[in-house]
Amino acid sequence: MFLYLALLYMSIGLIETGVALTLFFTYPMFTSLFSWLLLGIPPTSFRWMVMIVVLVGTFLTIPYSQTTS
Repeated sequence: MFLYLALLYMSIGLIETGVALTLFFTYPMFTSLFSWLLLGIPPTSFRWMVMIVVLVGTFLTIPYSQTTS
């Protein structure tokens, strides 16, 4: 667990801030979905709402690049 957290924080320092925060906040969402799949614990309505908010935030932090010809 220590190695996981150490590598997570080191990798966050190497990428853009918006993308790093998105990755940092999405791993609990996947943990919740995998616990539903593997352990049979369905997410509550509050957890679904949080997951939707995280996904909307993920969409909003996608870097915008406009190509010019």
